Amino acid sequence: MKFRLKLALLAMALILFSAPAPCQPGNEKSTFMLIHGSWHGDWSWYLLEEQLKKAGHTVITVNLPGHGLLYNNASQVTLQDYESAVVNALDLSQEEVILVGHSLGGLIISAAAEKRPDKVRSLVYLAAFLLKNGQSVLDISVQDSTSLIFPNTIIDSENKIVHLSPERVVDLFYEDAPHESVILSQKLLTPEPLLPLSAPLTITTENYGSIDRYYITTTQDKAISPYIQEKMYTETPCKQVFHINSGHSPFFSNVPQLKNILSNIAKEKGNKITDSKRDENQKPKPSSLQLTVYPNPAKETVNIVLPQAFDEISLTITTVQGEVLKTDQIKQPSSIISITLPDSKDKELLVLIKAGGEYYRGKVFRY
Repeated sequence: MKFRLKLALLAMALILFSAPAPCQPGNEKSTFMLIHGSWHGDWSWYLLEEQLKKAGHTVITVNLPGHGLLYNNASQVTLQDYESAVVNALDLSQEEVILVGHSLGGLIISAAAEKRPDKVRSLVYLAAFLLKNGQSVLDISVQDSTSLIFPNTIIDSENKIVHLSPERVVDLFYEDAPHESVILSQKLLTPEPLLPLSAPLTITTENYGSIDRYYITTTQDKAISPYIQEKMYTETPCKQVFHINSGHSPFFSNVPQLKNILSNIAKEKGNKITDSKRDENQKPKPSSLQLTVYPNPAKETVNIVLPQAFDEISLTITTVQGEVLKTDQIKQPSSIISITLPDSKDKELLVLIKAGGEYYRGKVFRY
């Protein structure tokens, strides 16, 4: 009897000690850093965070300046403030992270990865702004004709913040989300800082361009339209594109699928990108545009001197705070085009021209 008991104990010990360790190098146990989008806060990740932790991952969430309980300073927040918040979190992490950005968070993870490429294993854009060097969120947003964002925002230029129309919040973000998540979000959403929306992204091939990118597109999105998402991940290719049949907030409406996608990304080794075609996307874009004002300021007209001949240009004029005042498509423009300035009390306006795949900027100073 004692002999049999010893054999049983020995067999059990062999099974226990020969079993594979639960967290071997190269498995999917990873550190995720989650960066929220506009109007939201780190609270928006609570369901996904729980599921990722249950799967054995480490999860870090960053509450961006001007959001959550810190929203009262929103008027002073810049893109650099966002970037610094994420960079500081990266510096505190003992491990390389999979950096996930939702919506506006895409801009921020790109900026932070440029500063700390050695701390970022891979970048994941969740229905997010995947921008090229020199682009701003505003540059992409003005191209999104079917988004419900612009028609349902209220810009407070004096305080440099953007409000959402409360009655359209559910349509924008939570149409397919559970009721309890909708109620929570409606109580926690805060005004969005205005300044980062028009700030251009600065990235390089050597830093940002060396990190693997993944895109998770949301096929029923009404905030960043699916065709704009596709345009971004086509112009800036990713290692893999995943599709979720959801609205803009799958971290509420489709947590299991989102968790599974992130877990699959975690299994990847995060090899650095060497594809020359991807490198081309990170070449610096010209960022200046010659502007002169007509001698007669009463005409409220500005001359724009184009750097070369173009078949067609896209023109956007905004306030410094990012409010879009005028957009236009001009075919076969002459080398100097004359534009009537839109009605505005602002003495300084910004001009963006997209032409030949490049972006050019300039300022108009009114008399």
